[in-house]
Amino acid sequence: MERKLVYILREDFYDEWSWECGATNLIFVSHNLYDVVDKLKYYMQMELAEDKERILENLYGKTDVDDIITDTIELFCKNQQSVSIDVYTNKDNHNSGRNFGAFVIERFEVE
Repeated sequence: MERKLVYILREDFYDEWSWECGATNLIFVSHNLYDVVDKLKYYMQMELAEDKERILENLYGKTDVDDIITDTIELFCKNQQSVSIDVYTNKDNHNSGRNFGAFVIERFEVE
């Protein structure tokens, strides 16, 4: 029996009240991982265009958008359940580990 998977892309916010309230922006849902990853890339580029001080970083410490996208696909191919990319507003926050949010892709099996 073939597994039916669905992927969600969301943005979690961590600054001040948003962490306590669990603020999340649901961005995209699809059965196709590549559609979700394409949408992630689009939103990452929008984030960087919004403010040139922003830094996006993945699990491996990579900050290049194309490297992050490649790593994200590889992790899901290795059966990873979720992948997150931290969003920092500037270099000082990045260096102190204070991220203001994260893009998250999660995989779910549907019945």
